[in-house]
Amino acid sequence: MPCGQATMRLIDSEGKPVANYNEHEMSGEMIVTPGVSKFAPSGLPLSRLPLLQANSDFISNIDRINYGSRKSDEEGHFSLPAPIPGATYSITVRREGRPVVAKTFEAKANETIDLGEIVVDRPD
Repeated sequence: MPCGQATMRLIDSEGKPVANYNEHEMSGEMIVTPGVSKFAPSGLPLSRLPLLQANSDFISNIDRINYGSRKSDEEGHFSLPAPIPGATYSITVRREGRPVVAKTFEAKANETIDLGEIVVDRPD
């Protein structure tokens, strides 16, 4: 079954494109079992949360051929070239210095999913 694709445009809080934002500054994860994100801003350590933590891993750990060195272009466009159809993914970015789950989506075969604009902190 052919993979799909997911696209997004990374912008700063003023709406300007963020170029050269690499995938290590953004956490793209495949979620295997739903639950609370490891980036949940509850103030409690995850081991103390009353809910189950999601089973997930970074896309670059699962698919080292397609991920590991991707960056946004000059207009802030960024793509995930080969998400597995039927799998759920989350995109976590930094906003105001904290990790925030910006988008969650299910990949579809032969489809490009537009995740729209995602506000991120500019990298240092």
